[in-house]
Amino acid sequence: MKPFLAALGLIALTANLLGAETVLTVDKAVETALARNITVERNKIAYDALGRKAGAAWNVFVPSLDAGAGVSRSSATDVQSYYGSVSASLGISPAVIKSIEKVKLDFEAGRITRETAIRDVELSVRKAFYTLIYERENAALNEATVATARKQYEQTLEKQRAGLVPEVDLLSAQVTLENLKNELESAKNALTNDMASFKRLIGIDQNEEISLEGSLDDALSLGDINLTGINAVSPSVATLEKSLEVAKVQKDITAVSLRTPTLSLGYAYKPSKTDVEGSEWEDAGSVFASVTFALDGFLPFSSDAETIRAAKDSVRDAELELADARVSERLERETLSRTIGNSRASIKARTLGVTLAERNYALTEDAYRHGTKDILSLQDASDSLVEAKVSLKKEEYTLIAAVLELEYAVGVPFGTLGR
Repeated sequence: MKPFLAALGLIALTANLLGAETVLTVDKAVETALARNITVERNKIAYDALGRKAGAAWNVFVPSLDAGAGVSRSSATDVQSYYGSVSASLGISPAVIKSIEKVKLDFEAGRITRETAIRDVELSVRKAFYTLIYERENAALNEATVATARKQYEQTLEKQRAGLVPEVDLLSAQVTLENLKNELESAKNALTNDMASFKRLIGIDQNEEISLEGSLDDALSLGDINLTGINAVSPSVATLEKSLEVAKVQKDITAVSLRTPTLSLGYAYKPSKTDVEGSEWEDAGSVFASVTFALDGFLPFSSDAETIRAAKDSVRDAELELADARVSERLERETLSRTIGNSRASIKARTLGVTLAERNYALTEDAYRHGTKDILSLQDASDSLVEAKVSLKKEEYTLIAAVLELEYAVGVPFGTLGR
């Protein structure tokens, strides 16, 4: 009997574990995404490939090796000949050194690209997390509003049956209730759809039940935002700075490879032997060294000269793009800082607005019960209260999102500003 009871206990425990809901804080959601997000995983593959290439950059000094063997038969004499070959060749030019430098720069650029991809995903996760919090709280407000509208409808029904209010008041209360129920259903659908997208973003199964632990009231605990002393740059600027370095090295590689000599070294060992009595193996191999000097690059209208000019144009284009990005970054910082300041002030005003709307609704509801206010007045007060609460939550989300965007723009870890 005891083993049976133990088995039942194990089954019950397993069922509870399988049915358990995963609780995610914003930091836990980020951690999950960085471990499972497809974009992050794909970017890691590309980064690892660049790492392997950078680690083997020295292989430009490894000679190219070829080996072969064969047999031939003369149709005139029926004599067979056997041969083999082993050869090695190596080309050296000043461009080789620059090529190694470029491989290393490509790897550094890949590191920045990977860091940017991680930052992009983290920003998306954090904003999506608080979007869901907003939608969840908005749905909760809608549910409370529906409950209030249902209560108003029931009160109006009692009054109408008692002959205290006209039938049109009852119809108005019913229409309001049905409209609010539709709005609640739309809010729930939006929350469900965005939750599915969020699960995909952080890389968890769609069937896994999750709940989010957090509140938009986190915005109320934010301190002053001060960018003094912050020297970090945005991911976009960091990427363009490295791209400019790569473009400059590529320009040097192009010029050097087309306007400097190339030293070629080679060795070939080619033993051969005929199928004739007394014949010995003979070596027809060779050693060679040569220097070639391309002159097309010095001719103004040659394709090589145009290639060099195109490389210079790429550098200039990268310089202009970087300069514009730096201006854009500065403007974005200023815009976000102003948005944060406006949002903080707006939250204070809208908090007072909620307090006022709550008081007005309570007074209007009391007056309606005593017959001194009609149903439309009560509905207006209810709508104003909901609007005030939604407006406050929306402004709290705006502040949180703006701080996240500013942290991304200045290149500091998320959670740094205002803490």
